[in-house]
Amino acid sequence: MQTTLADLRKIGEALNIITTEIQINPYWEYSKLLDKEEVLEFLEKTENCDLELLKDVAYYILTYAENITLAASLANDFDSNYLEWMMPCLEKLRKLLKQIHDARSSKEAYRKVRQMIDVCLNYGIDPL
Repeated sequence: MQTTLADLRKIGEALNIITTEIQINPYWEYSKLLDKEEVLEFLEKTENCDLELLKDVAYYILTYAENITLAASLANDFDSNYLEWMMPCLEKLRKLLKQIHDARSSKEAYRKVRQMIDVCLNYGIDPL
């Protein structure tokens, strides 16, 4: 029996892993959540990025982390130790995404996006 995207979504939601969207390949270039120009703008302009771009980057980071966590969980037969270890990462990223959506300036949002990247890297996830 083949697992469908709908099946993966149900599994991810039931385990509180997925709150964004399911992606077959969550990397920005394949997921189409960001394009090359947006990634380059984020990397080059840093604090001077458009606030909406920073919100898009933050959403992508959370989507990437959630999908990588789900994929690793599937590969490890939903090892509870792995899920316990990863849930604080996802919770931190979700909290930061909300703060970014509430941010009043690009500089504030940029600092939060950088925090999201740091959280990912601390858990062995490199979204960019």
